[in-house]
Amino acid sequence: MGDSAPRTIAEVVAEAIVRISPETGITTDFTNVFNELIMLIEMLPDWPEALDETPDWQPFDYVAHFEASDYVDKHLIIEAWHLAAAHRRVALGAMFDAANALIAAGLDPLRDPATRNLHDAAELATALRSLVVAMTAVVNGGTGSSAQSAVDDLFGDETSGEAMSAADIDALFD
Repeated sequence: MGDSAPRTIAEVVAEAIVRISPETGITTDFTNVFNELIMLIEMLPDWPEALDETPDWQPFDYVAHFEASDYVDKHLIIEAWHLAAAHRRVALGAMFDAANALIAAGLDPLRDPATRNLHDAAELATALRSLVVAMTAVVNGGTGSSAQSAVDDLFGDETSGEAMSAADIDALFD
C-alpha cells in the first residue's frame, strides 16, 4: 500500500484471485481446515486410521491461518480482513475459539482406539459443522446474531458468566 490512501474492500477484492466477499471483505476459504477435519472424523467408522495422518491440532485464527498458507493472495486476504467490519471479526473470532476448544477437547480421545467413541465423533462433527455454517453466514453477510447464538448455545454467553469451562467441554465427550 505504501503512502497511498487506505483502500476499500472493493479495491482489494478487485485485485484478488481468491474469492473474497465484496460485501464483508472476508473469504470462506479458512473453513476448509474445519471441513477437512469434519470429513476425517466422519470417516472413522469405516476408516479407523483416518486421524492417524493428521498433525496435532494447533489452534488458529483467520489471520494466522492465511499467514501460514501458500495462498498467492494471502496479503490481500489479510488486508481485506482488517478492512472488514469489527462486529464480523469479533463474531468469527468467537467461533474460531469455540471450534478450537471443541477440537482440543475432542480430537485426542478420537485418535486413540482405546478411548475412541463413535458417538462422540458424531457429536464433535455435528458441533463443528454448525460452527462452520455459522461462520459462513457471517462471511456471506449474515448479521451474526444467529451465528453468535450458535456459539452461545455451545459455550454460554460470556457476559452472563455462563461460559463453559474446560471441564464442561470435556464432559461433552464423556
